[in-house]
Amino acid sequence: MSDGLAAVKHGNGRDWWVIMKKYSNSLALDEFYVYLVSPAGISAPIIQHIGYPIISGSLLRLKFSKDGNKLFAVAPDNLIESYDFDRCTGILSNVNTISPNNDLPIGKFYWSFALSPDVSKLYTTSIYNGSNQDTSYLVQYDLNSIDVLASADTLQTFIRPAVGGLLQIGPDNKIYLSCAYEKTDCGYDYLYCDTTRNYVTDNISVINSPDSLGAACNFQPFSFNLGGHRAYVGLPNNPNYELTKLVGSPCDTLNVGLNEFTSHQSNLFVYYDTQWQIAFINANKLKGKSYSLTIYDVTGRVIFNETGKLDADTYTLNLDMSNYESGMYLISLTTDKEKMVKKFLKN
Repeated sequence: MSDGLAAVKHGNGRDWWVIMKKYSNSLALDEFYVYLVSPAGISAPIIQHIGYPIISGSLLRLKFSKDGNKLFAVAPDNLIESYDFDRCTGILSNVNTISPNNDLPIGKFYWSFALSPDVSKLYTTSIYNGSNQDTSYLVQYDLNSIDVLASADTLQTFIRPAVGGLLQIGPDNKIYLSCAYEKTDCGYDYLYCDTTRNYVTDNISVINSPDSLGAACNFQPFSFNLGGHRAYVGLPNNPNYELTKLVGSPCDTLNVGLNEFTSHQSNLFVYYDTQWQIAFINANKLKGKSYSLTIYDVTGRVIFNETGKLDADTYTLNLDMSNYESGMYLISLTTDKEKMVKKFLKN
């Protein structure tokens, strides 16, 4: 992998999901690997084929929203994508490609990004601007805009030797930006000379109100002094340690991990008949008056959805799977009072 490692709390509030995207030196790949980290160790990965394929040089960045329900991916070859993330199952779904790969000028060479706390704004830094190899930018995008790319607002331009670096949201909900200084007394190799000290090295920049649009976000360049320390191009890749369990979900208990999840809700049953290629889905002792049944394939793509009213406390569906590929499928049955999830294998 090349950068692009992210982590988020499991819905039980204790375990962690760690996610990465596989790469090749020559092939464009779309493989996400999702690992569960618990007191029992590190699980075998859930592998999903989803999203726009990338190549190794992409230096992919992955970040979760503060509530853990969204994952964003940004890569230098002009890729911006968002996904829904299920903190109970580790499944990605509903990919939204905001910026298709290689569909924009090289000037959009994304290097880092951060999300506003309310996930309404996305901030990016770029390393260089096409033929102008001395310019990098801090840009804000309005994710609520009909045309997200057209909403780009340049908040700051950096001219070498100052180079825009990494963005990271802090526990105070402000977004911090580090910059590197590429001109020193003894060369530059990610370690400054003792004598290299200036406003770029000794401070980091702050977006004080990242939920706000344009100038109202109150970006203050080089306004946070490091108290004698110095900034380079990076910042710690910290996840949201304060995220709590997903209250009201099927997995908001420490008794439920990845291996136990499918058997946690005993009133949802799935049997797949290999000869008839039918998935027999049954549920009983249901609570509520309406339901929604959704089936996902291993990529998180919805292959079946049905909603309706419950006339009794039971539900039955015989789903013909003959036109679907072999593999793992996940069933989510939600009423207005509860949610149940099961996995089954079509072989």
